[in-house]
Amino acid sequence: MAGLTLREAADRVLGTTSRPGPVHVVLVGLCASLVTAAGIAWLSPGAGDLGSAAGSTPAGRALLDASFAFWAGIAQAGLLLAAAGRLSRAGRGTAGSRVPEAVAVFAALTAALFPLVRFGRPGQAWRLLPFPDAQGLWPNFASPLVWQAVAIPTSLVLGALLLHCGALPDLAALRDRAAGRRRKLYALPALGWRGSARQWEARRQAGRALAVAAVVAAVVALLAVSRDLGASAGSGGQGASFAVGFVAGALQSGLALVLVLLVALRRFLGVGEPFESRLLERPARAVFLLGLLVGLAGGSEYLFARVADDRSALDLLVYRATGEWAAAWWVALGCKVVLPLALFAGRVRRSPGALFAIASLVVVGTWLERFVFAVTSLSRGPLPHAWSPAAAPSWADAALALGSAGWFFLWFLLLLLVLPWLPIVAVRSAAAVPAGGGGEVRG
Repeated sequence: MAGLTLREAADRVLGTTSRPGPVHVVLVGLCASLVTAAGIAWLSPGAGDLGSAAGSTPAGRALLDASFAFWAGIAQAGLLLAAAGRLSRAGRGTAGSRVPEAVAVFAALTAALFPLVRFGRPGQAWRLLPFPDAQGLWPNFASPLVWQAVAIPTSLVLGALLLHCGALPDLAALRDRAAGRRRKLYALPALGWRGSARQWEARRQAGRALAVAAVVAAVVALLAVSRDLGASAGSGGQGASFAVGFVAGALQSGLALVLVLLVALRRFLGVGEPFESRLLERPARAVFLLGLLVGLAGGSEYLFARVADDRSALDLLVYRATGEWAAAWWVALGCKVVLPLALFAGRVRRSPGALFAIASLVVVGTWLERFVFAVTSLSRGPLPHAWSPAAAPSWADAALALGSAGWFFLWFLLLLLVLPWLPIVAVRSAAAVPAGGGGEVRG
């Protein structure tokens, strides 16, 4: 946006919230259809563990577990990225700062659905909270559901606060340009923002404090989720290498999803020139390095099991690579470890089209890895008499997994209708206008 005045650049950014285009409308309809299908699948009767058509086979339960682990990892990765961005810059903002914040909020909102589905009684979900009931009984703190019920709301609240803190100048600008009911809609979340020096300083300090809390919460939640997933019976993921691989894979998929959204937004909305080099190249380098770390952690897991002569873990690792789900396992490793090696070339990192394709496959590979990990653990445990043959997930399981993706993207698309994805503070920097003084952009 170099060469534009502040007013022209702000008009271009704030104009993206005025009226959705045809592509936006089609995508909203598609996501709403997926969410509706997921709701029908959840309520349909069947032979599942919870009296539903979903989760009736090991592959079906693995589909739900993998979806939860995927979205929980995305939420914590988005929270870490948003917090790191807030701490690395002077409390202001960059062209891509809003996308990780939105990813953290909506991924946590998506992950929060799965404890309710797995609990089976949404009306009694309050029993997962860590406080005693009327009989003085505390919940079972050894259950992953309890820790999920604590980690996911924490990530959701911190992500929402970071998003709101960064969006205050944008909300004030939209408030000043709107009229009637729309003005009242923006006036309440704008919190009386007028862009004074005192307000800018208070926003900077609040953003840094929230970022520090978000880093701590995200790291603890990532380690807790990896421990819960890895310590399950027969999972073969009890070692520290699994936790490292899980955290690295979550960060890699979170960065890849942010890249996908940034490139898609720029392609369909055409806002923001500072993308090709500065904004896209740095996350691409991180995806490349994290891919190497994921491959190293996977190899270390096999090496440690061989050194410890853990026959159960070795058999499970070999089964993943050679069993019924071997094709999906190797595709996942190719998408997460081999394909990101192309990002070593600077030409690939600076190509939005190539980045979009590679990042999309990294996201798909991460989900596929979680699924193979879960399905092999459920169908091939440490006791041979408990082994079950591979079976395809039911339609209800697939509908719930696809519905979770529709739920995430539906919220993201609706956010674009009320809030510009490119922050006003990034426009100030790109337009080379001094940041001192007021924060309003009056129309």
